[in-house]
Amino acid sequence: MLGQERVGGLTRAVVARLLREPFMQSDALLAHARRFFPGFVASLPQAVAPPPPDPLPAGLHDYMASVLVDFVAADPELDDAALAAALALAEPLGCAAPFEQRLAQDLKLAKRTLARVKRDAATVLDKARAQHARSATA
Repeated sequence: MLGQERVGGLTRAVVARLLREPFMQSDALLAHARRFFPGFVASLPQAVAPPPPDPLPAGLHDYMASVLVDFVAADPELDDAALAAALALAEPLGCAAPFEQRLAQDLKLAKRTLARVKRDAATVLDKARAQHARSATA
């Protein structure tokens, strides 16, 4: 039971970290987060959702890779931005390799697409932030 609570806490921290970017707080992704954690609010202070350890404990890499894939797939309108955000998070968590394997296996993501998003991740994220800022002020 304690292990289950610990994994739940780590999952909540990873989801909160993934959704901390305002452009990642789409209705679809917030609804998906609430399927994991009813009442989830992305803007809660970090004190409530401590950051996950960098890297994750051994044995959780495949699980967390699956969680990240779920969020990449949950809002197709975010396109490459969700993928770039998840890739940026997978690396410090230590689950980049299983995440990339799951993308190919579960989402049938082409290696060429993955390579392009990895190469252009900073640009993709900057564009998503700018687009979100424009739509928020409109």
